[in-house]
Amino acid sequence: MDVLLATFNGARYLEEQLESLDRQVDVNVKVWVNDDGSTDETVTILHKWKEKGLVKNIATTNGIGSTPAFFKLLSEHPDSEFIAFSDQDDVWDLEKLTTQMSVLTNEMPIGVTSQRHYVDSLGVIIGKSKKLRKRPSIKNALIENIVPGNTILINSQAVKLINRFQNPPIKHYDSWIYLLLSYFGKVIYIDRPLLRYRVHEENLVGLRKYHARRFIDSAENFLNQATYMIKALELNLDRGKEPIIVDLVSIFETKSKFRKAYLFLKLPVVRQRRVDLLGMKMIILYLVLTGKS
Repeated sequence: MDVLLATFNGARYLEEQLESLDRQVDVNVKVWVNDDGSTDETVTILHKWKEKGLVKNIATTNGIGSTPAFFKLLSEHPDSEFIAFSDQDDVWDLEKLTTQMSVLTNEMPIGVTSQRHYVDSLGVIIGKSKKLRKRPSIKNALIENIVPGNTILINSQAVKLINRFQNPPIKHYDSWIYLLLSYFGKVIYIDRPLLRYRVHEENLVGLRKYHARRFIDSAENFLNQATYMIKALELNLDRGKEPIIVDLVSIFETKSKFRKAYLFLKLPVVRQRRVDLLGMKMIILYLVLTGKS
C-alpha cells in the first residue's frame, strides 16, 4: 500500500501522523514524501522514519504547493495497486485502510472516501463531518467537492486515469480526482469517520467559514476544472454516458454570455445543501456575465 505525503513545516504534528500510518492494521504501508522546502524539523523526522523503514523516499521541491506535489508523487507511482493521500497533521484510525480496501474493487477507476472527525490542536474531538445527503455523482462533482484528499484511497485503474492528465491547471487535487472518478468510474462513500482531521491555525484549509470569497474561489475552481477536462479530452466524450457533460460542452461552445449564463442556471447540478447550490449558481452567473469564466 503506497501512501503519498506532502509536507511543509509540519514538525509539530508529523510524528503522530506517521505513527498512525505505521500502525495500520493488516497493511504494509510504504510512505512516499515530497517536502516543499521545510525549514523546521520536518525533514529530520522524515529521515528518522526512513531509517525505521516506513518512509521509502523523500523528494524535495521549493514552494510548489501541495497539489502539484501530490500530482508529482502520483506520476512517480504509475503501477501502484492502491494509493492513499495523507496530510502531515492528521491521525488515521488504525483500520482506515483495511476498511476502505474491503469495499474497493478493480473493475473500473474507483475511489473510496469517508467521514472524518475534527480535532483541535491538542487532538480533542470537536465534531465530525456531516453525512452526505446526496450520493457522489458527476452532477455533484461539477459544483462541489465531497472527497477530502486525506480520506481518499484509489485503485490502480484510478491511478492510471489521473496520470493521463499531467500537471492539470487546477487548485485542489482532491476535487479534480472526484470529478474524474465520478465521470470515468465511481466514488464509494463510507458513512463513518476513519481519521481525525486536525483543525488549527497552521493548517492549509481548516474548517473554512462561509463567505463570499470562498464561494467565488470555489466557483472559479469548478469552472476551470470543467473547462480543462473538456479541452483535455478534445470533446471526444462518450455522449451517451453522461448527458450533463454534453450540456456542459454546449454551454462552453455558446458565444452569448447571456445565453451561457441562462444555460448554466438550468444545468441540473446538485450540492449537499440547497442553499449552497443557490449561492454557487448565483456566483457562477456573476462570473459568466462579467466575463471572468
